[in-house]
Amino acid sequence: MGSEFNRLSPCPLPSLSGACSRRFRRVLVVLGVLTAVVCADDTRTISIDCVFCGPGQPYPHHCPHLRNQLPPPPPPPPNPLPNLVSQALQMHGRLRTIQGVSLPDLGSADSIEQLWAALAELFDGVQQETDRCRREVADFERGVDSAQRESDRLVTRAAELGAQIEQLKQQITANEAAYRQEQQDMTATRQELDRLRQGQADLHEAIRQMRNQVFPRLQEALRRGWIRPPSSYRDVPAPLPVVTTSTYGAGLSSGPGPALAGDVASAKVGPAYAGDVASALPAGPDRRGAGGPITETSVQRQLAELEVAGDRLREAAAQRAQAYRTLQSANVNRDLRAMDVHLLQYQHGKSVATLATGKRELDRLQLKAAQLAARLDEERQKVIPVWIEWGVFRVLAKEIEEVTTEATGRGVSQILANRYRRIAATAAQLGSDTLGVLQRFPQAMADRGESLDDLQRDLDEAKLKFGLNFISAYTGIPSWVLPYLKKEN
Repeated sequence: MGSEFNRLSPCPLPSLSGACSRRFRRVLVVLGVLTAVVCADDTRTISIDCVFCGPGQPYPHHCPHLRNQLPPPPPPPPNPLPNLVSQALQMHGRLRTIQGVSLPDLGSADSIEQLWAALAELFDGVQQETDRCRREVADFERGVDSAQRESDRLVTRAAELGAQIEQLKQQITANEAAYRQEQQDMTATRQELDRLRQGQADLHEAIRQMRNQVFPRLQEALRRGWIRPPSSYRDVPAPLPVVTTSTYGAGLSSGPGPALAGDVASAKVGPAYAGDVASALPAGPDRRGAGGPITETSVQRQLAELEVAGDRLREAAAQRAQAYRTLQSANVNRDLRAMDVHLLQYQHGKSVATLATGKRELDRLQLKAAQLAARLDEERQKVIPVWIEWGVFRVLAKEIEEVTTEATGRGVSQILANRYRRIAATAAQLGSDTLGVLQRFPQAMADRGESLDDLQRDLDEAKLKFGLNFISAYTGIPSWVLPYLKKEN
């Protein structure tokens, strides 16, 4: 062993005992290493002379003796790109879970610069989506306000239509009641008109029968020479008045019809909103730093900023979703109010048409009722002279019966002859000048000193007999009829 060591060592060493030899060799090795380390700038590239392996040995990889005696070389710095890419992908995945947004893809990054550019594009996309969400939130809020205003207007319109429909229903009910009442009144008028016509016919029949009693007696008196022929008692009709040319008035002046004035309701537009909502996102700082190269720190800073921007985007997207749901609810509420108004408008139109139809029917019925009332009034005006004529003929019939009885028993005196002549004159003139005779008859009886009580009593009884009860309350009785009416106590 000692001879081999001496042969490989750079300088011959004396032979030593075993323990001393081992200690001496270790000292030499340490001295050699220290010398090599002091003389070398970079231990990874220097070459040293090993007492075991010989001169020019590269340090420390190829010298098995020195490899275990010195610390290992420092490891190369790790590559941060995979970790940064993993963080970026996780960040992108979390951002893609936000509903209703569209973000660019990261793509593949082979270097920190490419990753930084992809993150910068993603950051801009997040900002744009945040701005869009906030603009849409503002739009949705405007839509909610508009829908709410429209709902309020529709609610007011529905209340107005409801009140109008209720009023129309009341008018329809009143119109129907008036129609039924008009029908009942027309039925009563027809019945009264039928009774009046029947009473007038009965009066004519009674007058005919009394004529048959009076005129045979007068014929007998004429045959005996007590009276003159009936033609001598008839008044000569008065001549017709002279007709002169009359000038009619000027024609009707016609003017233009009333101008129709249409009220045009001007639509008022509410105040405009002050543009789109500006993004509150702060402008991204210079993520390169002070113009230096892109480093891991720059990317980490950008990921942190992207995290904050993602939170803002998530909040804006949630606000957008809530605003959209609120808008949908407001639109549904507005549509429901619109349906209510549409239904009320249909009911209103139907009620208006029903009321218009009912009014037309009522007007038509009222016209018929007016015509029927006019016929009734005309018949009343016609039946009153017939009623009084019946009373006068009844007086004449009683008187002719009395005169005939007295003339048959005692003979005809001058007084009886005068009475015959008066009866004959009255009966004859009733056929030619009925109204004139009836107007003069009360005064003629008063001039003779005769009372109208019997005549009034007979006429009052005839009202019940011939259905002429209307005369007591009739306001259209001519003045010449008043002396024939029995005075009420």
